[in-house]
Amino acid sequence: MRAFLFASLPLLLACSSCQSEPESQPRPLPELVWTRPFLENRHLVSTRTPVLSSKGVIYSPREVSERTNRLRSYGKQTGDLRWEFTDFHPAATYSLIDRTTLHQTGEILALTIGPVRMGLNIETGQKVWEASEFDNSNPLNQTFGNHFIQTHTTTYPQRNPDYHLGLYDGNTGEGDIIYHSYGDSIWRNGIDFPLLDVHASGDTILYVAGYSYRPDSILAFPSLKAINLTQDTLMFAHTSQSLPGLDQGALYLVNGKLILAGSQLRAFDPETGAQLWFRDESTSGRFCHVVGNHLLTYTGYQGETLSRIDLETGNVIWRTEAQGELFESRIEIYEGTVYLTGWQKLYAFDLLDGSKHWEISSPHQRTDSDAYFADVLAIDQETGRIYLSDYRYALCFQL
Repeated sequence: MRAFLFASLPLLLACSSCQSEPESQPRPLPELVWTRPFLENRHLVSTRTPVLSSKGVIYSPREVSERTNRLRSYGKQTGDLRWEFTDFHPAATYSLIDRTTLHQTGEILALTIGPVRMGLNIETGQKVWEASEFDNSNPLNQTFGNHFIQTHTTTYPQRNPDYHLGLYDGNTGEGDIIYHSYGDSIWRNGIDFPLLDVHASGDTILYVAGYSYRPDSILAFPSLKAINLTQDTLMFAHTSQSLPGLDQGALYLVNGKLILAGSQLRAFDPETGAQLWFRDESTSGRFCHVVGNHLLTYTGYQGETLSRIDLETGNVIWRTEAQGELFESRIEIYEGTVYLTGWQKLYAFDLLDGSKHWEISSPHQRTDSDAYFADVLAIDQETGRIYLSDYRYALCFQL
C-alpha cells in the first residue's frame, strides 16, 4: 500500500503557498456584494478559513452554547444557501469543527473532527466516505493533489501516546500509515505539521518538526527530522539539545531550502540538515505565505507586526506595525496587495513596500458590537471576490 501511495503522489509536492510576485497597484476600498446571517440571534464560532468550490463558499458555523456542528455552502455569486450538512458521527459531538482543517481534494471536501475523518461532495454536501480507526485524529494544513496527510493518536493509561502519520486519498478516504512516531509528538499546539517532498530520484521524503520524549519520562524537547520513506532511512535529526534554541514550528520547502517558522526562523539544507541561517524572531508558523523567495509572516511576541523576509539571507525587507491591533489570520495576496484580518478589521497592504492601503470594519459593527472580522479569509483569484466572517455573518466583498 505504501509503495502505491508514494507512486501515486503528484509531482506538485512543492510548497503549495508558493507563488510568483504580482505587480503592485493602488487598491480602492472593497464593495460589499452580499452578507448572510449564520443563525438568527446567536453568537457563533466559525471555521478558520472558508473553502471555495466552483460555485460555493463553505463555512462551519456553530453556536457557542450548543453541540451541533454544521457545514454550510453559500453561493459565491448571491450568497444563497446551497446546502447544509449536520450528519456527523456521534463521536465527533464533543469536538469543535473550527479546530479542524478542511481539505479540498478534487471534488471532495475532506475533514477531520475528533476521531473521525470523512469526505463530502463539495458541490452537493452529500457524504461520500467516513472512517475512524484511532483514539483521536489531528488535522493538518497539507494537501497534495488529491491526497492529504494527518496524524493519529493511540493513547495509553500509564505511558506517553503513540503518534501515527497517515496519507489518504481525499476522493475515497483510502490510505495507509506511512510513519509511526512512537514516543514522539509530531503535532502539537496546532502549528506543527509534517511536510512531504518527492526528490528527483523519486524517493519520498518526510520532514517532521515536533517533540521527542525522553525515554521513561513525560519530559519532551523539540526536534526536527528528515526521513526517507522510500528507503526507510533517517537522513538527519536535530534536537534542542544538539541545536540550542530549536523550537516547534511549521515547515516550508522554498527554492532548495527547508524553512522552519515558529518561535524562531531557521533555514536548513533539506538534504544534509545543515543550518544555513538563523533569525531569533518569533513568527506565526502556520500563518505564513511564500512569494517567490520571500516569506510573509507575522512577527513579534503577539504577532503584532507583518514582515516580509528574504529567505536567501533571512534579512527583513519591510515591516508593518499593527499599531495596537493584533494580526491573526491567513494571509492572502491578490494583484500585488496583501489582505489579512487583525482584531476586528480587514487590512490591505502593498506587497512591495508594506504600506497600508486601507482598513475597514465589518458593516454589521454599527449595530452589533460582537460582529468583528474573524481569522476567516479566502479570495477567489478569478473574480477578485473576498469571503470573510464576522462571527455572526458570512460576507462577500468585491476587491
